Amino acid sequence: MPGAARILFNSVDSSLSSLKNCLSYINTGMDITTHVALDLVESFSKARYIKQC
Repeated sequence: MPGAARILFNSVDSSLSSLKNCLSYINTGMDITTHVALDLVESFSKARYIKQC
């Protein structure tokens, strides 16, 4: 069909690959953030326990 929109699957595949890569970075960042937050909670809990003793 003349004038019909054409999807270039190479560009779609490239974009999908980039999004998957970004998702990997986001998941890694979320894991690191969670571990840091849990470490902070543990540290403050220990400090509070030591002050009470």
